Amino acid sequence: MRRLLCLLLLGLLCPCGLPRGLAEEAPKPPEAVEPTRKNVNAAIDRGVMWLLGEQLVDGSWGHEADRYPSGMTGLALYTLLKSGVPLDHPCVALGFENLLSIDPYETYTVACHLMAMGATGDPSYHARMTVLAERLVGWHVRGGWSYPYAHEGSGWADKPGNLDLSNAQFAVLGLRAAHHAGVKIPRKVIHDVIRQTRFHQQIPRAMPTDANRDAAGFAYHGPGQSGLGKATGSMTCAGITVLDVCRRLLGTKLGKKHERQIDASIQHALNWLEQKWSVEENPNKEKSHKLYYLYGLERVGALLGIDRIGGHDWYAEGAKELLTLQKKEGQWGSASETSFALLFLMRATKGEVTGMEGGRAFYPTYVTGEDSILRVRAEGHSPMAIWITSVH
Repeated sequence: MRRLLCLLLLGLLCPCGLPRGLAEEAPKPPEAVEPTRKNVNAAIDRGVMWLLGEQLVDGSWGHEADRYPSGMTGLALYTLLKSGVPLDHPCVALGFENLLSIDPYETYTVACHLMAMGATGDPSYHARMTVLAERLVGWHVRGGWSYPYAHEGSGWADKPGNLDLSNAQFAVLGLRAAHHAGVKIPRKVIHDVIRQTRFHQQIPRAMPTDANRDAAGFAYHGPGQSGLGKATGSMTCAGITVLDVCRRLLGTKLGKKHERQIDASIQHALNWLEQKWSVEENPNKEKSHKLYYLYGLERVGALLGIDRIGGHDWYAEGAKELLTLQKKEGQWGSASETSFALLFLMRATKGEVTGMEGGRAFYPTYVTGEDSILRVRAEGHSPMAIWITSVH
């Protein structure tokens, strides 16, 4: 009923579209958009409003829900909170009601639950985060993670899946969120993760442009599964992320030897990203997982505290590409791709305000009085989104 009333109200507020059958012009190539503060903030606002509009009536986001129930819900909530949407927002509150009603059993999904709860800063989630962190720890195999089951059609087979660096990255991000919430992560597990992750890195080779520096990217699979595949941009960012998060989790318990190994691995990976640099594609994967790769670049830049990779300003170049690719409704493709784009633009890992010239504007919000029979909350403009929060 709430969604129906919202649609009716939106129908009254929004102008009608073009009549059916009217010929549409052929799509034009997107024009470059400069990443000024105004443009970045406008893109974030439009993306957030689109993501809010994708929420279903039960509070969930349905993308890939058959395979990862509530996984997209966790990622969307994490993205919205990192984008400045308040905890008391109707969509966020309803989303957490849905999230807490589901017991997740996939690596990506558990990790996204942990990241979403961690982003709230609410200590009441500590017990639940402890359970989910222990679940991730229990699924690790020699420091790596799979889904944890093998794919079978659109679902899962009753057998373990192959370990891959993408699942490992999200598992470690989930454990990082749990650690920040005060959950203890076993040191042995973190040491195992460092060892397993380094198996995914190629043999360092001299850079064609600089024989004095070696470069080595990371691959999705490690040796002994389907073979050590080719390095890609997204997995090289994943390898850097996992190694850096792990050394932070261990702190002084890391040891000088492992510290030197991680420093060398990360530097070789940065050299590879410099050598293969692109924000227009996922290096060595072309257009596949491009937005995932860009979010990976954001994590690398934030975790390492670097503004440039080689001679490239990774944020300026990535933001310009994202602003150019954003669709008129505000999205960058699917809900997950839109989340990755927003997390990049928000510099979500570092948690700093975005834009080249200062802070972001607040979302325009309109709320009826508490004594109203029909309480309505409206946000944004062109388009405006409306929620009916209560009826008395």
